[in-house]
Amino acid sequence: IGAKFEASSPVVMVHGIRSSGAAFANFKAGLEAEKVKANDNSIALADPVAPDPIPPGCPDIPYNNTLQSNVDQLRGLVPAIAERFGSETLHFVTHSKGGLDTRGFLSSTVASPIQVQVGTMRGQPVKRDLEGRSLVTLNTPHGGSVLAKYGVEARQLSWLQATRAGVNVAAAKGFEGPYYCDLTPARASAFVASTTLPNGVQAASVATDADCSGDQQISGGASCGAGRSESSD
Repeated sequence: IGAKFEASSPVVMVHGIRSSGAAFANFKAGLEAEKVKANDNSIALADPVAPDPIPPGCPDIPYNNTLQSNVDQLRGLVPAIAERFGSETLHFVTHSKGGLDTRGFLSSTVASPIQVQVGTMRGQPVKRDLEGRSLVTLNTPHGGSVLAKYGVEARQLSWLQATRAGVNVAAAKGFEGPYYCDLTPARASAFVASTTLPNGVQAASVATDADCSGDQQISGGASCGAGRSESSD
């Protein structure tokens, strides 16, 4: 005689750029307050080492290919989380670029399934293919980021030149990171178009868009409504 029951799949949180799983501390506490104990915010994705000097533009070097790097890292980190909970199915809540990274990870499991051990039977491991149940993205730039475009431009400028080029370029210079090339509008959009979520994965996105006019520029002249401009959003 056995008992069979439905249980919620664990929730795995994936952070964005210049961040870590600690960013989800309040969200994790909220889940646990609602008795969702099967959750994990331990993932900490590592950026590639920056070359010195950082070359201008987006040459094909590891520093500029963080999407693939993070997909590979997730393929190494997520299975252990699934096995810890004894579940082959997972929900994902992600922030910023973590949404793109996780989309790439889930897409990779279509061509290259990942087996996880979910228990034992008669002393033998029971393994199942890892599956995503849902993907929630919070402020993920599915269409890329205007700041990233400015960031790539700023790579060929000195600090003085970037300052003279305007506040957007100067701000982008200060946030230099390996994520810029992958987050340009053209590259991020191409990545989304080239990846497909597995069947059965429900997806939802919560986001804001500062580029109200859709011209891939941030300017004080474009109105976002309610008396707000693009540069203030």
